[in-house]
Amino acid sequence: VVSFLKFSDTICDALDHCHEAGVVHSDMCPENIMLTSEDEARITSFGIPQDVKEAVTLLCSESRMPFVAPELYWATCSAPETDQYAAACTFYEMLSGRSPLENAPEPPPPLDNVPSEISAAIMRGMSEEAGDRWGSMRQFHDGLMGKIPVDTLRKAGISPLVKRILAGVGAAAIVILAMIGLHGLIAGGDSARVSTVNMDEPVPAVLAESTKVIPVVPQEVA
Repeated sequence: VVSFLKFSDTICDALDHCHEAGVVHSDMCPENIMLTSEDEARITSFGIPQDVKEAVTLLCSESRMPFVAPELYWATCSAPETDQYAAACTFYEMLSGRSPLENAPEPPPPLDNVPSEISAAIMRGMSEEAGDRWGSMRQFHDGLMGKIPVDTLRKAGISPLVKRILAGVGAAAIVILAMIGLHGLIAGGDSARVSTVNMDEPVPAVLAESTKVIPVVPQEVA
């Protein structure tokens, strides 16, 4: 357990610094973690391939499947929560000796060979929903150390990367709404969606209540 906590401290600290700087690893797994001669962990191979075909091939490879967060199969990009999921799966496999997907589609069972706080912290990091995971890698680390309860709320803030994504989505939404509004004005023309009826004919009650009626007065043609 002591060796694991030293290992997890290095991984959590490295990823936390990256996320605070707006950088996401995108390919966390045991293959991308190296140990120095002093048994210190080092994360390698930052960044998933930009080529779509290569990225899909990598994510679907047998060696990567256990470490791919569920949302990555439909999301357009990685986020700090996906790194956390991968790190939690790595910790789970390291301590249990088995893949988190061994009992799929059933969720992996809790670890029974380590203190309960470590098992609970890892299980939270592997939550299927990104919003149910730790608020940051620093929180994940503190949960592993038993410094904060597993059911503590996520942090109120969001990472710099997520802020940039939300800002981009918000700007795009404003442009789309503006285009829709402009299209509606053009399509409406001068008619303004006003109905015209002949006053000699009875006006349905529903129509009379919901529609502005402009009477048509017959005019003589010279």
